[in-house]
Amino acid sequence: MGNSSKKPAAGTTTTTTTTTKAKDPTPKKDDSKTKAPSSPRKDSQMDSNAADSSHGGSTGKSDTKDKGGSKDKPKGSSVKDSESGAFSIKKAEKFFEKYKDAEEDCISPDTMTTFCTDIGVDAEDVVMVVLSWHMKAVEMGYYQRDEFMNGLKELNCDGPEKLKAKIPSLRDELKDNNKLREIYKFAWQFAKDDAEKKTITLDMAEGLLQLILAGENHVNNFCSFLKEQTDYKGINLDQWMSFFEFAKTMKPDMSDYDDQGAWPVLIDNFVEWSKEKGPVATGATDSGPKDD
Repeated sequence: MGNSSKKPAAGTTTTTTTTTKAKDPTPKKDDSKTKAPSSPRKDSQMDSNAADSSHGGSTGKSDTKDKGGSKDKPKGSSVKDSESGAFSIKKAEKFFEKYKDAEEDCISPDTMTTFCTDIGVDAEDVVMVVLSWHMKAVEMGYYQRDEFMNGLKELNCDGPEKLKAKIPSLRDELKDNNKLREIYKFAWQFAKDDAEKKTITLDMAEGLLQLILAGENHVNNFCSFLKEQTDYKGINLDQWMSFFEFAKTMKPDMSDYDDQGAWPVLIDNFVEWSKEKGPVATGATDSGPKDD
């Protein structure tokens, strides 16, 4: 930007010629007259400038001025970026180092609590799941250096105050159903204590469900069902995502549930369990529809 080489302004050829002929005894005025007809390049430039002028174009002198003006634009842009708080890698590195574990190159559970306090949230706050999603964290309770730095860059937050100010917008992302689905899916992977495992524990599933889907239909009852049933020791990804759709789409009394649909057996069992428990378990009111 503004670093491209300039073309010689009109008059450069004449100046060069005059300088070269400075020691010629012939008067400069006569030399100029003699050389003018034999300089097609100069004539071409003059014709071009004349054509530009006739169409409202700028001469070589004006071009130089314009290009000089374009050089000022990056400066203005730089000032604007500075005022808007452009991301600083050095500040972000300093931010990370403040909470870095004494033995490992990461933020660990030992320092995570201090980190959470400094950005104004509790370590058990659901917004920490949203933040971990942005950082693409692999292990719960840990932020590796590259995860932390990449996440901060994505959020344009290079210090605790900026990240603290970002918390409300991170919380609002839970109101976007598409983002919520992605965060919910991420949470299942995030909750595994071993990347090779195909399930998360029932206790972990219950905790995350009540954290991420708090207030949604069927969540509390599903957690109660998981505690009572004895067929499953963990929740796989298909079961996890199926319950998300179930909670988001199914009526409180489950009257629209299709037992011939493509629901996992776990969900079929939950519906059967819920109907046996009656309206209180399904979420229906006393005046709502009841099964015979």
